[in-house]
Amino acid sequence: MIKLKNKKMEEKRKRLKWDIGTGIRALSAVFLIMIAVIVIWRIKHADLPDIAGKGKDFLAGEEGEVTTVTESILEETVRKGSLYTAEYPYNGYTAVYEEDQKTVKYYVAYEGTVKAGIDVRKIEVSLEEDTNTIFIRLPKAVVTEPRVNPGTMEYIFEDEKYNTETVAQEAYRAACEDLAERVQGDANIRANAEESAKAAEKALVEPWVNQINDGKEYKVKVLAYGEEKEDG
Repeated sequence: MIKLKNKKMEEKRKRLKWDIGTGIRALSAVFLIMIAVIVIWRIKHADLPDIAGKGKDFLAGEEGEVTTVTESILEETVRKGSLYTAEYPYNGYTAVYEEDQKTVKYYVAYEGTVKAGIDVRKIEVSLEEDTNTIFIRLPKAVVTEPRVNPGTMEYIFEDEKYNTETVAQEAYRAACEDLAERVQGDANIRANAEESAKAAEKALVEPWVNQINDGKEYKVKVLAYGEEKEDG
């Protein structure tokens, strides 16, 4: 009977355990759509210049002449808004112990979500005028708002005596603590958030600067936190 119980428990754990790397890869197919939506949202809600309708007029001087693209104008543009984020599913399970922190009362499996992104107000921009290259340096990605969906929690009790009226509240706290601990140490989430932010910033800035009719064609290179420019 004990062997059967342990076997069923292990099978359920394997079924419920979520490999976040696999989850991220599964989501990669929709990232381009997400990026497009994010760019459109930022343009619509963050009071960015109307690049489609006004184009070069945004940078026109008092006499109507188009000014040169400058670092200050670029920084003002990319820093509109506050936080670029994407939401990821994150499922897991954890053990809940007696006060001795050794005796397992039960296991709780859960489904949750976590947001990760960058603070766009901390973006740095530089312009190499000799090569017409714009470098956008992103700040370190942060993980925010890990949330557990209480309606998804499932239990495996070591003893039915632990199945009390307060188990849901206790399990929810344990699941939230487990999720917060897991995502803070998960480098995959930050790396994926940085790659998504890089693509979004490039998609936002490059079409805009190249609508400016100043006789120049600009290249935009977005660098993640700690990433250095390539030589040459």
